[in-house]
Amino acid sequence: GEKKNMTKKQKRILALMLGAVLLGDCAARTGTMISGLSLAYAATGSATVNATTLNVRSTPGTTGSVVKKLAYGA
Repeated sequence: GEKKNMTKKQKRILALMLGAVLLGDCAARTGTMISGLSLAYAATGSATVNATTLNVRSTPGTTGSVVKKLAYGA
């Protein structure tokens, strides 16, 4: 039998279809729609805290529950 090569158009269509499947799978696993994705940023660096105990909370700010208490010098 004669072997046929894919045309550029067929390759593009296949790539788009595979991309759609991968995006759909990603959205299904995370439970979010692709249009609802958000970005998160993280800060790096160091800080010095002068306190006897430091509360590590479940959320940013002071309203989250205390997950861990760090003693001075920890």
